[in-house]
Amino acid sequence: MHLDAGGARFGLSWPGRRVVVPTVAAPAPPYGKMLAAAQARLSAELDREELAAALERVKPMVQRGSKGDMTKLGLRLRAGGVELVMRGSAGMITEVVAAEYDGPDLALRVMPTHLTDAVKATGGERIRIGLPSAAADPQQHRMITVARVGETGYLHLVMLMRYAGDALDPWVQPRGRLRGAA
Repeated sequence: MHLDAGGARFGLSWPGRRVVVPTVAAPAPPYGKMLAAAQARLSAELDREELAAALERVKPMVQRGSKGDMTKLGLRLRAGGVELVMRGSAGMITEVVAAEYDGPDLALRVMPTHLTDAVKATGGERIRIGLPSAAADPQQHRMITVARVGETGYLHLVMLMRYAGDALDPWVQPRGRLRGAA
């Protein structure tokens, strides 16, 4: 192993092989600031197992392409439940999970694998999906948080996808690109 500080390169070598890559001198992301901003102002409380099962049922609609998951998950928070919607070339699937939520109806988009991983990692019986903003405009939201109800030691951040219009609109692919894709 060799570190060349003057040329900002990092290299590894072993018999017959050598790998040298440039390093980037950049400040670390402001994780502390991001976590402080992630305090939920709106939240939906629901059963973790029910949500995990619903995510598994919509999973067949995920289309895999050369760039990973190409289909976004529509996540609608509304009074009495959380609605999951996946649309793909094969059709559409909708699942509703009962939840305690008293905020405005919000239609958001998220990568299905990111939400699934967060739900699995959180554990517990009941989880809380939180929004750091109380805004009724979906475009004002950049992330959701997933946490176990009653526990403050673990918080999972899931970044939302940007979109143009309602997250539950059909996602057509004009000119080979998802409308509203980030």
